[in-house]
Amino acid sequence: MPEPKLNTPTFNTPPLLSTLSLTNILSTKKLDNQFEKVAPKLKDMYSNKGFVDASFQAMMESVGWVSSNAWCAFYVKLVYMQLYSFDREWLSKHIGGGAVNNLYNVQSRNAIGDKKYIAITKNEKPQIGDVFCMGVGGNGHTGIVVEVLGASGNGWSCKTIEGNTSDAGVREGYRTRYLTRTLQVGVANSSGQVMKGYWRRNFTEQEIAKIKYDEAQGTYVMQKGTLQTPLGEVPVF
Repeated sequence: MPEPKLNTPTFNTPPLLSTLSLTNILSTKKLDNQFEKVAPKLKDMYSNKGFVDASFQAMMESVGWVSSNAWCAFYVKLVYMQLYSFDREWLSKHIGGGAVNNLYNVQSRNAIGDKKYIAITKNEKPQIGDVFCMGVGGNGHTGIVVEVLGASGNGWSCKTIEGNTSDAGVREGYRTRYLTRTLQVGVANSSGQVMKGYWRRNFTEQEIAKIKYDEAQGTYVMQKGTLQTPLGEVPVF
């Protein structure tokens, strides 16, 4: 049996994932406007100790976050697990709380032939849904590209959604936030964080043909097979 054909770099994102669909999912699931609890007696007002919304905290804990941990990467993991229900097992195994480590984890999977998700470490145009990873030393930050606004110098101006940031776009903040960033692999931002690359879902053409958005579940689902009925075959999701 021939190996399933992988999409070209300009077609890795499923056509049904648009800026509008992604922002709608984030809004529906209340993932786009969350805040840390304020703890004024601590040295820092916000110290990754917990979240104002208890249901959001429960979701974050379900993907591995624990109190005091930086949470930008766990936030990305949560969004992806809500976005693609059929990838939850893979994401649970291979994506964790390290912003740049997750890029390296995807690279390691690619090296042994697993290309469900792919790492991009060249300075190429990002796509909607790409997870950007930046870091310096042992500190990193990550978020999701929601919209590519256009070229900016040798990089690209992008609208992003990020966790553990602020209105100013810091890497250790107190909220989720839509931001506008210029992303250029290999180049540092004003805080010294160097863009390391992106990782993204690499759908095969066969997979794209089987994906649909399930309104009731609020997630994309993939067809598992077909069921024979008196009216003919119907897809099973």
